Amino acid sequence: MPGILYDAAAMTEHVLTLTCPDRAGLVRAVATWLFEAGCNILDSDQFGDPVSERFFMRVHFGGDVELSTLNDSFAPLAESLEMQWEIWPVDKKPRVLIMVSQADHCLVDLLYRTQSKELPIEIPLIVSNHRDAYPLAAAQDIDFLHLPVTPDNKAEQEKQVIAEVKRRKIDL
Repeated sequence: MPGILYDAAAMTEHVLTLTCPDRAGLVRAVATWLFEAGCNILDSDQFGDPVSERFFMRVHFGGDVELSTLNDSFAPLAESLEMQWEIWPVDKKPRVLIMVSQADHCLVDLLYRTQSKELPIEIPLIVSNHRDAYPLAAAQDIDFLHLPVTPDNKAEQEKQVIAEVKRRKIDL
């Protein structure tokens, strides 16, 4: 029996992430859905957490299928297995908020990896409770929000961060 041939030029790549109560057959269910949708798995990672009894999966796949079609066809399976899930195109860079305190070594690494295209994200905002990281943000032309936190204003500062996430349509 001949195998299915995939036209790489027509293939759009997507990522599916999901979590649900752990049970046997979850990998098979997702793989079958992808096969029936005419998609090819490019890479996949999954694990079951014995403490929370939850299953987590990330599948990078390709196929000549519209995102809306994928969402519509996956929804019934996801509902039947109590999944929380999301599918997005690989070429869509997630908008990421970076929060940093005084130590900036992790921020420097993230900015470098983003600039070198090793980390495919968009950084619309850096938030910090100290001003130390402002020059790094300014050098990359990234907005910087200084929100000093004290026990008296912590709740208000957290509300400001949430408002910025919504206003700027930040994904992560």
